[in-house]
Amino acid sequence: MNINIETIISISALIIAGFSAFLSHRSTKLAEIANNTTKQVAQNSSELTKEMFRRQNVIDLHLAWRGVNEINPNEIITPDVILAVNALDLTASIWNHDIVKKDIILQSYWRSYSELYETIYNCNELMPGLKKTCRELIRESPAISTAYESMKKIVNSQTITTNLNKENQHADATRNDTKT
Repeated sequence: MNINIETIISISALIIAGFSAFLSHRSTKLAEIANNTTKQVAQNSSELTKEMFRRQNVIDLHLAWRGVNEINPNEIITPDVILAVNALDLTASIWNHDIVKKDIILQSYWRSYSELYETIYNCNELMPGLKKTCRELIRESPAISTAYESMKKIVNSQTITTNLNKENQHADATRNDTKT
């Protein structure tokens, strides 16, 4: 068997080309893995940043509600009404833009929010020192009423669901009692 130099060069070139293709494929796979890892790290970082932002907003919300007093429509204290409307407005913004989980807002602020909203909204008295009624002040931020209606709808649907569950549990218990 007689192998000439051209055959050796051709075989060597074929082997080198195959090895190059293998390395190229392997590099592409490694780059793909690195790219996916980078995307995952970026996504995790983004989620962590969002969660930190949400927690900060919960703290801001707590601080906004800290000095809020009950409003007496018969003895209006203008700074108290303004502070209350500001707290309602911040809460509404956080609610309407899904900045904090809605169940946290409902659990922590619904009762205070609804009581203040209804008191201020139903107060048509001029506030001392301002030429506005309490209702006019609350209407300056439509977000407050939007959030109130949205929260009220959820609370009402939860109440209906809870009552239905209680009725079903009672009916099940009654059926079980009659079986024994």
